[in-house]
Amino acid sequence: MSRFLTLSPTPDVRDYWIAAVTFVGIAVCFSVDTMVTHRQQVVLGIGGWICLLGLLKGEDTLTRTQVGIAVLFATIGEHFASPYMEGYTYRFGDVSDFVPPGHGMVYLTAVALGRSGFFKQFRSHILVFVLIVGSLWSIWGVTLAQREDEIGALLFFVFVMFVFFGRSPMVYLGAFFITT
Repeated sequence: MSRFLTLSPTPDVRDYWIAAVTFVGIAVCFSVDTMVTHRQQVVLGIGGWICLLGLLKGEDTLTRTQVGIAVLFATIGEHFASPYMEGYTYRFGDVSDFVPPGHGMVYLTAVALGRSGFFKQFRSHILVFVLIVGSLWSIWGVTLAQREDEIGALLFFVFVMFVFFGRSPMVYLGAFFITT
């Protein structure tokens, strides 16, 4: 009975909570981004930072540091990829304010999913599912898609190498779910 009265969630509940907040946050931001003003987009960004910092409160120093580095590198990448590589453009010509904290939430979710009981219990099933879905998606991208996606197929190959030879395969599998 005392388990139900505790204020701090179990690790699994916390991991699933992180994933739920991130999935909902991404859905909200991408859904309303096309309708909001630049000022309202700043508010979405502030909300993203508040969510990210709140989710990081229960994490250890190593995970908080990893999230910080992920935000830094992803933000630099966004500011490079959008204007210089022209892979995508943002509506107001800049990186949306919710994108940097969103990258942090995505990375934290990958970590949370990777360490969750569900992922640990069904590790081999999740691996097979990701390999089948990702392979089919990559094949479709280079054969049948309206815009060929060779870069996506190459990146999926790199992803598979990290899953099999990287130090944190469960984090990569978690990342597949949050980014796909």
